[in-house]
Amino acid sequence: MSAPSGIEITDELKKIFGEAVDSKQTRFIKVSIVNEALVHTSSIPVQGSFQEDLQLLDSEDILQENTPAYLLTKLDDNEWLVIYFVPDTAKVREKMLYASSRASLLKSLGSSLFTDSIFATSKADLTPEAYTAHRRHVTAPKPLSASEQEMADVRAAERQAGGMSAYQGSRARTSHIGQTVGMAWAEDLQETVKGLGERDESVLVVSSQDAATPATTVFPPQKLISLHFPDEPKRRPGMLPQATQSRRASSFFDIDIKSILSGGKEDTRSAEQRITPWEEDSAVSKCPLCLANFHQLTNRKHHCRLCGQIICAQPVKRPQRPQLCSILFVVDPKTREIEEVGEGVDYGVRKRKTSTVGGPIPPQELAEEEKFLRGVRICNQCRPVLLRQQYHQQATHVPTFVRLYDAFIALEKEIEDSLPQFQELILSLTHDSQPTKEASAARKRLLEAFAQYDAIAKWIRNLAAPNGGSQERVQIAVMTRANLFLQKNMFPLQFLPMPNQTRKYNGLGNPCSRLKDGFVGSVALTMSE
Repeated sequence: MSAPSGIEITDELKKIFGEAVDSKQTRFIKVSIVNEALVHTSSIPVQGSFQEDLQLLDSEDILQENTPAYLLTKLDDNEWLVIYFVPDTAKVREKMLYASSRASLLKSLGSSLFTDSIFATSKADLTPEAYTAHRRHVTAPKPLSASEQEMADVRAAERQAGGMSAYQGSRARTSHIGQTVGMAWAEDLQETVKGLGERDESVLVVSSQDAATPATTVFPPQKLISLHFPDEPKRRPGMLPQATQSRRASSFFDIDIKSILSGGKEDTRSAEQRITPWEEDSAVSKCPLCLANFHQLTNRKHHCRLCGQIICAQPVKRPQRPQLCSILFVVDPKTREIEEVGEGVDYGVRKRKTSTVGGPIPPQELAEEEKFLRGVRICNQCRPVLLRQQYHQQATHVPTFVRLYDAFIALEKEIEDSLPQFQELILSLTHDSQPTKEASAARKRLLEAFAQYDAIAKWIRNLAAPNGGSQERVQIAVMTRANLFLQKNMFPLQFLPMPNQTRKYNGLGNPCSRLKDGFVGSVALTMSE
């Protein structure tokens, strides 16, 4: 068999290796490159365990410090290991020969026989301790990305919760509410399937789904979100939105008489209990997560809206409570993004503020108050379910920044494709000729495109982003790119005179000075904004 490197394996080596595989009595087969061929140099029989026989390689009779070699090594089982011994002090030509013949050696002897390989540059890499470290490295879990590590933490939290939580966000759920897609089985079909395990012969069971029977069960977070944060209804133009509020009944300081008369809060509570049954208040005296005693004023009882268990809303207190036992979340009515709401130290009770000593409440603080009052409470063990729903929402929702950036890049490419044609029109004009209608129309289209380009760049820059965060840095970079692009590509538009201008240019000075109502003003206006 011819090798791509030109170094072929000898028939003698193939024969010796085949006999070693069959006899299982050979521990090491040393292979060297001699006269542009892979040849058998020496063999060492099995004398002990693999790690004990590794100490034999320290002898100068087997391996020399400056001479590369291959070692076909038999492990304690029927598997084989290939050792590539190429010292750092070896000659460059020898290093290249052994590197280029590596694949040919394995292919000729049968790569399926070799389950592992070691690249050694000194004898210190071939000790029992070094081999143990090598196996530990090979069997170690692969490094995870940031998103994979976050998902692994979610699964670890689920395993730590164990049977205390009815829902596990990243694996099969055992909730009585059902799976994402549930199938209603007839009793006779269920008994037939159960009886399959008691039969010895092969049996085929054919079942069918009635199209009139609903088979889809909505996942509990979706039910809860639809209950508390329904989609905004579409209104006809000119109609004013109804002034309705859907606040969480978490404080006796904020009582709505109309809602009491209409029973709206009770209807919401009944709907929540239809999603998942609530644990009885009398059955629990301590928080199951932090074991803190409940009190009517200092530590109230709260029901998780997903699993129904009673938990507290106390702040973090180490070591008793290293993390919150419950959280609040809201859903943006427009983007449908899920957001966790901070509580501060209000212990789950907060009165709506209408004004402060210095005057009315700022809009930002008022928005935070509204989020707290509308927040839906879930326990910390059900948080992975909410995170999974949030991941799914983010995967299907395209952020505003991404949509604007796509439009920004598309418009930039359109301008770059149109500029060469416009430059050809400029070159075709003489100093004394008036611009053609085609050139004027092209200039107008470019002006409009540049205006849109500048507007999109400013829109991206003004998007809300955390101060000093990565998104803010990207927005600044986009704005810088837009400014450089405008400065570079808007200058050729100045050389096209306006249609209503006459031959006032005398060939002296800057040609841009003849533009009284031309593009120079628009350029300055754009850059000054």
